[in-house]
Amino acid sequence: MARYRAKRQFDQIDKGDFRDAAFATFKDYFRRAIIEIDLIDGLRGRFVDRSATAFGATVVNSGHRNGTAHISVHCRSSQVALGDIYYSFSENAGDNTANGGFNISADDYEQFLIQTMNVFGRADERLTPERAAEVLWNEFIGNAGISYD
Repeated sequence: MARYRAKRQFDQIDKGDFRDAAFATFKDYFRRAIIEIDLIDGLRGRFVDRSATAFGATVVNSGHRNGTAHISVHCRSSQVALGDIYYSFSENAGDNTANGGFNISADDYEQFLIQTMNVFGRADERLTPERAAEVLWNEFIGNAGISYD
C-alpha cells in the first residue's frame, strides 16, 4: 500500500473513466448477488443486462406478502441525467426517472461516490464503488423483505 499521495486535479476524462468503472462494479455486484440469491430456498432472482449503460434486477421472496422488488440502474450517458449512476425501484424504468443515485466527487487525492436523493444515505459519506453497490443492493432487497448481514 502506498504511503505517499500526490495532490491532483481530476478532469472530465478521469471522471468518465471512474464513472464507467464504478458502473461496471455495480453491474458485476448485482449479477453475482442474484446468483447467490437463487441458491436460497424461498428466494429467486433475475438479472437483466439491458445495455452498456443500464441493467435491471428482480428478486422474489415467496415468504413475504409484498416480496417482489425491482430495480433499474443507469449510468450517465449524456449531459441530461439524474446522477452519474442512478436507479429506479421499478422494472425496466426509463432513463428519465430515478428514486436515487450516486454522483462522483473528489478531494485533492482521490475520486469517490456520494449518494444523492436518498433519505437513507448520508450525502457526506464517501463511498468506494464496491461499498456503493452494497448499499444499493441492501436497499433493493429490503424492498422484498430480505436482509443481508
